[in-house]
Amino acid sequence: MTTVPGGEPPGHLLTIFTLLWLVPLLAWRLHARWRRLTARQRISPRRTQIHLSLFTTLLAALAWLWRAQPSVLLHLAGGAVLGLALAWLSWRRTRFEPTRQGIFYQPDRWLGGSVFLFTVSQLGYRMLETLWLSPGLSWAEASARGLTPACLGLWLTHQLGYTLALARYRRQRLAAR
Repeated sequence: MTTVPGGEPPGHLLTIFTLLWLVPLLAWRLHARWRRLTARQRISPRRTQIHLSLFTTLLAALAWLWRAQPSVLLHLAGGAVLGLALAWLSWRRTRFEPTRQGIFYQPDRWLGGSVFLFTVSQLGYRMLETLWLSPGLSWAEASARGLTPACLGLWLTHQLGYTLALARYRRQRLAAR
């Protein structure tokens, strides 16, 4: 096996450099996502369309990826049902402010934050497991273990259901004008 001047295998350095680049980017996106789940914001039709496309595609891709594993699909579906229930509850607890500048909404901090933290902690654990605890384990194998499919189903359908409700609310408000 070839090594670099520190005695480390080259793949190890590649992983370190990737993490040094990826961790700040991931932290920035997680912070932006957290703010969207807890802060007052404007309903944007463009962002709504992007979210609907993205979350639907991700959910379909995961279902396709795990199509040969019925138990994993069952976890994904169970998480999806819980995600839709949480989306409905989040929707009921959302405050709306129609103004001249547009329609603003404030999501429920506790529900949005809880779903976010649950999903991020589960994915963080799986990344830790894949990179350090079981280095021979592929990401596809690790992501199909434990609660990860249920967490992903919960998060994706929560976001999808909530975004659909926002789009519907906006359409109703515009039709009422």
